[in-house]
Amino acid sequence: MTTNIRGLQDVDVLSEAADPVPLPEPCTQEKKKKPEIAFVRFLKNLFNFREYFRRMCDTFGWKFVGFLSVYCVVDKGVMWGLFLALLLPFFKQYVGVPGDTFQDTYNVALLPWSMKGFFGSLSDVFPFLGFYKRHYMSTATALGICSYITLTLLSTEFMRSAVVVVGFLLFLGQIQRAVVDMMADGKVSEFMVKEPAIKSDAVSFIAGVTYISMLVSLAAAVPLLKRNDGSGGRVGFIIAACGLTVLLYPILRGWLPEERVEKAKSNRVDWGKVRKHWKLFTIAVMTALAALGLGVVQAFADDWARLVYLLATGALLQVGGFWSLSRLQARVILVIFLVQVMYVPLSGAVDYWFTADETCVAGGPDFSMAYYVLVSRFIGTGALMLSVWIFQAFIAASWTFRSAFLFGIVLKSLGAIFDVVIVLRWNIAIGIPDQWWFVFGSSMLADIVNMFDYLPAMILMSRVTNPGLESTTLATLAGFWNYGSALARSLGTVLMRVSGIRTTAPCDFRSLPVLLLGGQVALPLALIPLIFWLIPHVKFDAPLESTVHPQQGREAGEEEEKRTVEHSDSAAGRAVGRLPTATTLGIPNPSLDEFSQADESEEDEETCTVGAGVNRSLNEVRDEEEEMEADEFEGSVASERCPVG
Repeated sequence: MTTNIRGLQDVDVLSEAADPVPLPEPCTQEKKKKPEIAFVRFLKNLFNFREYFRRMCDTFGWKFVGFLSVYCVVDKGVMWGLFLALLLPFFKQYVGVPGDTFQDTYNVALLPWSMKGFFGSLSDVFPFLGFYKRHYMSTATALGICSYITLTLLSTEFMRSAVVVVGFLLFLGQIQRAVVDMMADGKVSEFMVKEPAIKSDAVSFIAGVTYISMLVSLAAAVPLLKRNDGSGGRVGFIIAACGLTVLLYPILRGWLPEERVEKAKSNRVDWGKVRKHWKLFTIAVMTALAALGLGVVQAFADDWARLVYLLATGALLQVGGFWSLSRLQARVILVIFLVQVMYVPLSGAVDYWFTADETCVAGGPDFSMAYYVLVSRFIGTGALMLSVWIFQAFIAASWTFRSAFLFGIVLKSLGAIFDVVIVLRWNIAIGIPDQWWFVFGSSMLADIVNMFDYLPAMILMSRVTNPGLESTTLATLAGFWNYGSALARSLGTVLMRVSGIRTTAPCDFRSLPVLLLGGQVALPLALIPLIFWLIPHVKFDAPLESTVHPQQGREAGEEEEKRTVEHSDSAAGRAVGRLPTATTLGIPNPSLDEFSQADESEEDEETCTVGAGVNRSLNEVRDEEEEMEADEFEGSVASERCPVG
């Protein structure tokens, strides 16, 4: 380079006699393609389905592809779609319970998602009947079949008098979903890390099959909803029992690939691993016990005892988190816990208000159950896909974690105002009908708001996991998120009762606007000062403090150097691609992976070349990073036993 400069100095560049010196070719770079939703990519692959399916079978094996197909259709698609569509009319119209009881029962049903840290810990250290995955899934599925069969046999009178039993049976059904979801996503994660080139195929296949199945199930629920008596819930339980019976066959036949452990290790606890990671396992067990205790307290304790339990367990788990986890992990669980707790769900009141008849809410919307459920679910699904695209295209690409969390909190508060406006009937005063305000307001914004809360938290949690124990760490962190949601729903029930809200005749919703303003508008905004303290002000692909461990297998300097390289990949896709399950959080929303991980092969980036001074391209750097991540993953607990989600 010095010789070239000297030569330029010795030549009169303005002289005609001077030899022309060629200028270096300008840096050329392909424009990055816009993020593509995985579901859209799946639809594109349908036009060449034979090649697409052959590629899937070559990578995963036909048995695992068959397992994924059955699992996504039955468990992630049909069953969850029917659960969302039929649960509200079943409890309101068929069983005839008030809104606070419905919210409590729904809360109990979702408690297994707070226990995923315990499930992950158990499968880490105890190979059940010779396998780390298979017989946990088969046992949970058999339990789910029994629970749904029992629900179809119970009389209406018994359900009405023993709603606690109904909630417990739904709880058993969700244990099946939580366990199988964790194990299946973990195996997919293992394949994706070992073979990064197939990431887009796996993500698009799971997303496509799942959401086509969900849409089909919602369409099939239309005649059940039109009965207008809620009895379609029983049909849904029968369909769930039959679907799980079908799913049980590929589980027992070993279509999810897994090697049997040595006979000497089967049905024996790996105490060495327990002693090595006893703090992490302890906090996972504490979260599971707190979730079980919450179910018991909701069933048998009064409201004030419940309030004491909520405050005590919330504080105890945070203290346990700071004691057992790293400083950065403890800050993360505190903020994700507060983000959930400081937004009080009031679905038991809001859902009943929207569907109340004229005798209950004079001059109210009086939506039919079919309209309310189907519009909110169909519009919500589209809103989810839109929110993920916005997040990946604009937020994850250039924002920081702190900015993303602040945006989610502010948007959450603004979204709640739509419910306040319609409850106060201000939309009618300005000439906007309830149907239009509902479609473009509450039903759409609710899912968008949840996703903007969820995506930054998911990526941040995946960035602070312990090397070698990613599965249990992430499941434990996710347990705090889910338990925070459970506490908030339970607190919402208490506030509904204390404020005097009645959802059955004689109805009284006068306190609802105040609760919405306090619990969903003002309370989340109070969290903003803590965000500045707890959330790191770094971009999604920047290194976080205290995340470099010696056992990672490479020097911190090399890690820092590689992290500073500009990738063409989406920051969100790269972060979640390492730990690519989202249903780990237990949120009934599609994951970032299922919707929007950009296909790395579609975003090739040309290297800037000036002469011959560049020795390797960005693509080579990215390939080396992926190889190192795969090497790290080989030694992890998740690679053979637990899901990385």
